[in-house]
Amino acid sequence: MTEIEWFSCTVLKLMLDHLGREANARKIRLYACGYARWLGSHMEDQRLRQAVEVAELFADGMAKRSELMAAFKEAHELWKMLEATEGNRTTAWAAARAACDAAKLTWDWGFVWQIRALTTPDLVWGLSGAAKIMRCELLRDVFGNPFRPVTIDSAWMCWSDRLLQNLAQSTYDERAFDRLPILADALEEAGCSNPDILNHCRQPGEHVRGCWVVDLILGKS
Repeated sequence: MTEIEWFSCTVLKLMLDHLGREANARKIRLYACGYARWLGSHMEDQRLRQAVEVAELFADGMAKRSELMAAFKEAHELWKMLEATEGNRTTAWAAARAACDAAKLTWDWGFVWQIRALTTPDLVWGLSGAAKIMRCELLRDVFGNPFRPVTIDSAWMCWSDRLLQNLAQSTYDERAFDRLPILADALEEAGCSNPDILNHCRQPGEHVRGCWVVDLILGKS
């Protein structure tokens, strides 16, 4: 895969294949959570929302394995019930499947391949086109450009009493990604002129926890 192909790709499997083992468990889990949240209008059941919330906390070391196991079990039971009663062509089934993927218990390399199950919502009529595009857009939001790694200048981090870290942390904690253009302005004032960083913060579209720019500023991997 080339850099141009990475930014135009709409086939999740190809993108995951290219990332390989660079797709660490935290990033992949947060990616899965972000996709499940995108399906939010179909996640009316509290069990599904709980599975995603616990999975996000677990990814950042703020929830116990037992809590993740309990949340996964609740979502998994609902998913299997929907599969048995409604089949796998309903949006409710797709949302339950996404929540289960987010709360998968495994951290090993097999987890990455399991996330390929996110292709299954393509079965849902009326959702397939948007879902196919969004899965890949969110993966780019989380992993950035693997062909051109970006670093942060330590001088930026000291600017204006650590304003950048504070902005990034509040954006992350509150999922307030509408603040990213404000973060871009602050980065420019701090001395950043990197177009990849600034454009990513200012471009329209979905951002999720794990967003590569926010993670870069917060020192997360």
